Amino acid sequence: MARQQLLDAQDVSIQFFRAIEENKLIVPGKTEAQLNEDISDLALKEFGIRRHPCGMKRVTNGIGYWSCNL
Repeated sequence: MARQQLLDAQDVSIQFFRAIEENKLIVPGKTEAQLNEDISDLALKEFGIRRHPCGMKRVTNGIGYWSCNL
């Protein structure tokens, strides 16, 4: 079961990074603060990822969670 959870989290992360590229969020001249805000907005709208109070993002997939520093 844990292996499948890791594979599911990996799939979500791949989709998330593709969405960042497709939405052209990383562009010259954008501040890190603005990029973080744009990524957080995309994460919430498309993946249900909410910003954790300590600055971590949490990806929920109905089975568990995966957190990372973005």
